[in-house]
Amino acid sequence: MTSNISTENSQRRQLNWIDAAAIFVGIIIGSGIFVAPAQVIAATGSMGLAISFWAVGGWIAACGAFCYAECGARLPRDGGFFNAFRVAFGGGPAFVGGWTVALVIYPAAHAAIAYIFAGYLTELLPAVSGHETAMAVMAVAVVTVLNIAGLRSGPNAQRIMTALKIIALALLCSAALLGGQKTDPDTGIPADFTMGLSTAFAALIVVLWTYDGWADITMIAGELKDPARDLGRAVWVGCSVLILVYLLVQFSISSLLSFDQASTSDRVFADAVSVGFGANAAKLVASLIVLCALGSLNGSVLVCSRLIQTMSADGFFFSALGKLDGRGVPLRAVIMIAVATAAYVVTASFDFLLGLFSVVIWIIYALSAIALLILRRRRVGEPVRFHAPLGVVPPVTVIMASMIMTAGTIMDAPLRALIGAGMLVLIVIIYRMWRPYLPDSNPISGGQDVPSG
Repeated sequence: MTSNISTENSQRRQLNWIDAAAIFVGIIIGSGIFVAPAQVIAATGSMGLAISFWAVGGWIAACGAFCYAECGARLPRDGGFFNAFRVAFGGGPAFVGGWTVALVIYPAAHAAIAYIFAGYLTELLPAVSGHETAMAVMAVAVVTVLNIAGLRSGPNAQRIMTALKIIALALLCSAALLGGQKTDPDTGIPADFTMGLSTAFAALIVVLWTYDGWADITMIAGELKDPARDLGRAVWVGCSVLILVYLLVQFSISSLLSFDQASTSDRVFADAVSVGFGANAAKLVASLIVLCALGSLNGSVLVCSRLIQTMSADGFFFSALGKLDGRGVPLRAVIMIAVATAAYVVTASFDFLLGLFSVVIWIIYALSAIALLILRRRRVGEPVRFHAPLGVVPPVTVIMASMIMTAGTIMDAPLRALIGAGMLVLIVIIYRMWRPYLPDSNPISGGQDVPSG
């Protein structure tokens, strides 16, 4: 049988590159930037090397984002990597990858973000201390309401929250630098400091985790007015903003705190800001982190619902979730991801959630880069108006980084890797059961039917 995508299940093209950039930047700037600089400083021991780590992480993230943007330009519909997998590899890998991301990676990441939101909310509102799980579920409920209130409500909220968090980050860093005292050279790097390979690798993992989210932008390709132009511009602008903001944060921390202070702090950004603001720093930073977490969660729920809706409309997930309401909102998909996230919040710990996410995500990234190379070789979607710059360099960079990150994560947490592998096996079993009901052809390959395998 064939899959026909009806107009009632197709998103409206009503977003522009500013919306895409707000989603791109807003998802990535979560909580990681507030703690990651401590590990980078501890691993590198110098401002120059710390900046190099952030530059390398920015380069890898930019390469990944450009790869995904070109996939979106070639296959301009909601669903992101799912479409590329389906055309490049066939229905089986698309099914397994889509289910893994929809039921494991996104809900685990959402729950982890919600935990961070709840943790810092208790600093602002001590009365809710002890009710972190309830506050995390409340955060999920808030972004769910934002995304079902209307087709523009989620993106509009994302614009506002992204702008606020960038402005607030820049102002806090600048004010702290202007008002604080520079680090005393006598409290600088120990004379016997050496950078170990394992420590450096751990710092790189944290840097790349802080940049993570760059793959999500293509989930909304079907809603962009001009996908090729909008995706390319959003990635260029978004990567530039992220690298500048992250370098500013690292520079502020390195300038205001000694090596010992920065490398051992579990709230290094708050410690640096306190040099300029004193006792008020804790609540200022907590407010910013609450905003960043909520913005990241809102954007991620928005894009995940599009993946689920597309998969369902194509016959690769539950068909009821592929329906759009009269306003064009994937209402059922949004509710489904909210329920899944709430289940993770209630049943899993933060460390477990982060481990699940880290084990599987880089495999998806590597396969997406390979899929792009296949789409290019088959000339899918050509002529295409946006290409990732530097030819094969971006996909090769992502593939190499994925191999290193996957191997390092397995060695660092073999039990979590085993759990992740077990979940993949379970989804493969589900695929074998679902396979007789999958569509026989692929209507998204630039006008050509491609066997789904």
